[in-house]
Parts: sequence; C-alpha cells; structure tokens
Amino acid sequence: MATIRTKFRPSSVEGREGTLYFQIIHGRVARQINTGYKIFPSEWDEHASEIILSVSDDARRSLLLALKERMKKDVRRLESIIAGLERSGGTYPADRVVEFFTTRLLLTAIISWPSERG
Repeated sequence: MATIRTKFRPSSVEGREGTLYFQIIHGRVARQINTGYKIFPSEWDEHASEIILSVSDDARRSLLLALKERMKKDVRRLESIIAGLERSGGTYPADRVVEFFTTRLLLTAIISWPSERG
C-alpha cells in the first residue's frame, strides 16, 4: 500500500512563501506531486503536517482555510487512486499514482471539450 505525506518546502529566498507538495511512497520509491500551493513557514505545522490557521488577517486566514480544504480533497483523491490500484490486484509503481493524479485534470478537460459536428 502506498503512503501519502504532505510536505512543505521552504523558499530559498528569506521572507518568501514556500511550496506544499505530496510525497507518494510505494515499494521504497518516493515521488513528489507539486501542488502549486504557497504558504509562509510560520503557517506550517511540521509535526502535524498541516496548515496553521492562527493568522489574524481575515483575508489570509480565508486563503489558508481554502488551501487546507483543497489539500484534504487532494489527499482523498490520492487515497481513491491508491485504493483503485490496490483493487486491480497487480503491482504498480509510485509513478502510476502520480500519473493518475496529474492527468485527471487533463482527461477531464479533454472529455468535456465540445466535439465538432459537421
């Protein structure tokens, strides 16, 4: 069974936001999925691996809450992908989880693209 970890990579530039990403580990192979979500180091709880909502600025707090909810949805989607791969009965590499997660949006866009009728 693959494991999912939520990680934070601080910016190399002092005072800038860092990036949240998922680490997928399966068969002793680790792969990363970049989320594109950006937060400051003070907004990340390293031990709980989650966003901290203790910001007093309402706009920033709303953004962090939205990111936290989006991360939960992404984790549920990853869990669903992993469960489907496990049910298929065969072996699968960590890359397959990443592939299914990252191509889902592309496939949704292609399927919903209106077809030309002539």
